[in-house]
Amino acid sequence: QDDPKLTARFAAIREAYDVIGDPDKRAIYDSAGLKMLDDVKNGKVEKGPAMNGEVKVSLEQLYKGAEFKTSITRKVICRGCAESPTDRCRKCNAGCANEVEVRQVQMGPFLTNQQV
Repeated sequence: QDDPKLTARFAAIREAYDVIGDPDKRAIYDSAGLKMLDDVKNGKVEKGPAMNGEVKVSLEQLYKGAEFKTSITRKVICRGCAESPTDRCRKCNAGCANEVEVRQVQMGPFLTNQQV
């Protein structure tokens, strides 16, 4: 317990086990390596550019709180690549663009985006 080398070794083994045991962490590690996993953990991953879109609405629709549905396409880490990787998955998931539906949900006074 008092040996710093053994303590550091045990911490490294525990961290490796945490990565292997968590499917999301494992997918990040498999696709981008340990540095990216550390960057994600430390909040150093930069966000992509903001996305803007136009929706034509009337003043009445705005006043009454009309709802609109939309979908966007973005690149994400493909969970299928984590389970059975192919050659295309090795290239930073360049071929793994998945469609993701994002909905705006209002909870009380707060408006948030929910990925479905």
